[in-house]
Amino acid sequence: MKLKLPNLIDVESSHQQLGLVAAGLGWTITTPVCLAAVPELHDRLRPEPMTRGRFARQVQIVARAGELGDIPRLTASVCQRVLREKTFAGVTQEYPWIEEQLRWPSASVINDEA
Repeated sequence: MKLKLPNLIDVESSHQQLGLVAAGLGWTITTPVCLAAVPELHDRLRPEPMTRGRFARQVQIVARAGELGDIPRLTASVCQRVLREKTFAGVTQEYPWIEEQLRWPSASVINDEA
């Protein structure tokens, strides 16, 4: 038949992407948050740190000036805590080198009273 098929697969989600890698259908470059989203695949994946080049993602809470009082700061702090304690806890325990790649702004951290 001599078919010329493309040698790439285009997917819409990190679950699909990492599922295909776990199934042996290729490799990918991904982020710690995407890896953290699929703990059920970790035993079939071998993530490795990139030795050259770094990528970064920053997330901000944005609100209108003069409105909502402390709510934006408190929301940012709660989100940061959830990311640290829930989202990344398992993946950094399994792959300690990921912890070295995460940066947390200390100014937004508040006590557990919030």
